[in-house]
This record gives sequence, C-alpha cells and structure tokens, in this order.
Amino acid sequence: MFSSLASGAKALGLRFTISGLLPFAFLVGYIAALIAIAQAEPAESLFSVLKHSVTSLGPVGGVLLIVGSFLIAVVTQPFQVAFVRLLEGYWGVRSFSMAVRDVGVELQRRRKYRLELARTRFEREKRLAQADYVAQRLSRYPLSRDEMMPTLLGNALRASERSAGERYGLDTVGTWARLY
Repeated sequence: MFSSLASGAKALGLRFTISGLLPFAFLVGYIAALIAIAQAEPAESLFSVLKHSVTSLGPVGGVLLIVGSFLIAVVTQPFQVAFVRLLEGYWGVRSFSMAVRDVGVELQRRRKYRLELARTRFEREKRLAQADYVAQRLSRYPLSRDEMMPTLLGNALRASERSAGERYGLDTVGTWARLY
C-alpha cells in the first residue's frame, strides 16, 4: 500500500508536493491542533496536549489522516489556479461580475486614499514610524489607479509584478515570458 502511494506521489511530481500537499497537510495539522487544544484542560501544556492527541489517534488513524489529506489535495489541485485568480479579483466579464468588480475597485481606491492621507498626516506630525508603516502598506497598491484590482491580494500581486523589474529598467510584464 505504501509503495503504491509513494509511487503515485512521485508520478505527480515535486511541484504537486510543494504546492498542493504540503500546504494542505499543514492546514490539516493546524486544524487538528486547534481541536486538540480546545478539548484540553486549561492547566495542560501545549506540548502535552498535542502529544496526547497524536498518541490517541493511533497508527490506523494517523494513516487515515495522511491518506485523506493526500486524496483531498489531489482532488483540489486542479482548482488551485482558478481559486487564486478568484482571490486576485478576476471575476469574469459578465455585467454582474463587472459591477461587483467595480464596487471592489472603488473600495480599494478609497482604502488607498485613506492610507495616503494618513501618511501625509504622520509625516507632517513627524511621526515617522507610523508614516513608514503606512508607506509599507501603500506599497501593496499599484501606482496607477487604472491598474487597481478589487481585492487586496490582487493589488499586492499587481504592484509586485509592476515594480519587480523597475530597479533593472525592465517592464516586468513584458519581459516575463522571456525570463520564464
């Protein structure tokens, strides 16, 4: 059983292991740890709670947990790119999708504007630590208002892809295919 599971993992490749299985295994482990901690007595230490949970699971339960995590990761792997694109704010071109996107973009523009006002106020008041923090948050937004995305993840990725080649004088989006 284990040899066929290992050969199946090899056939899926290292990319699947890193991008699909490991994050899902961490998620399952994190949820299991939260459940164990929630059921523990307040006086118990974290290590003893987790040790007790792992030992009470037993070998059969451990194997089932690992195999179940692997199967769910295999089933959800084809949807990863689509899910990330959804989180970025690429929601389609239908009228309803575009209307929701426009609302999201406007909310992100207002958030960026409030951050710019806060940075200006902090700089004027010589509160440089706060100004630096706000400037760091502002760096997650694209410079152009036309490139704004409806989600913070989309804006952070857009800003990163635009600014990644600036120090080298490259238009990153234009040269990415060549670099790849």
